[in-house]
Amino acid sequence: MGPLAGALVGWGWGWVGLLSGVLVGALFSLTAAVVVSTWIMPPVPDRSFQEKVEQHTRQRRVEQRARKARRRGGGKRH
Repeated sequence: MGPLAGALVGWGWGWVGLLSGVLVGALFSLTAAVVVSTWIMPPVPDRSFQEKVEQHTRQRRVEQRARKARRRGGGKRH
């Protein structure tokens, strides 16, 4: 359902419906294009993104542990 189909559907509601139909149709086709492109794309950049996320969570975990130790008084500080 592209912008043209949306325009045809929206024609029943006059000009406002026509414009909104074109917008909705364009949005729909854009979403479909994005989904298809992400589907076709190789999962190589996805893996690096996953690694980044894991690294970030690991960093946060380390920071939280350090914060807890500091709150406790830092008994094991060398």
